[in-house]
Amino acid sequence: RKTIDNSLYEEVQAVAVTSDSTTHTAKYITKALTPNALSSGHTIDCEADYGKALGRATKEITVTTYHDCSSVEIKSFNPADNGATITETDNGDGTLTQKITCPGDTALARFSLMTSDLSAESITCSKSTGKYEPLFLARCMETNPLSTAEGLQKMVIGGTVKNLGLVLQQPQVNIPRLK
Repeated sequence: RKTIDNSLYEEVQAVAVTSDSTTHTAKYITKALTPNALSSGHTIDCEADYGKALGRATKEITVTTYHDCSSVEIKSFNPADNGATITETDNGDGTLTQKITCPGDTALARFSLMTSDLSAESITCSKSTGKYEPLFLARCMETNPLSTAEGLQKMVIGGTVKNLGLVLQQPQVNIPRLK
């Protein structure tokens, strides 16, 4: 038995050896300490020594471990309190997709999705990199109607109004008098 690289794997259970007359099995249970997908996996050498019998059997297997997307933080430009819904979809291949849905419009608020180069309505975590692409979920922008207003308007009836150096003559209105 060769030793397992302790910088990549942790042995969870000691080797369990079973035999049935001609087949001998050594089972190792390990836990990956870090994903190795970006380095194309890790080669593990397996070797069987038949003792006094002649020969040896060797086999190389490549073990590739990936990031756990369910533990990757979801980042969003959306404020937490505006009623948007984020749904997660497990794509079945180790990747996860997050999608933001804006709340419905009301009499007091309208919502529209605002995206950028760094954000989108839907983002997917890659099991190879452990990152979402794009990095952020988009924002549900809230627009509120103007419900109150206050102002002042000056009107001059008859005479002359001066505005930016221009003189505007108010038209004369003749109102007939009743007798």
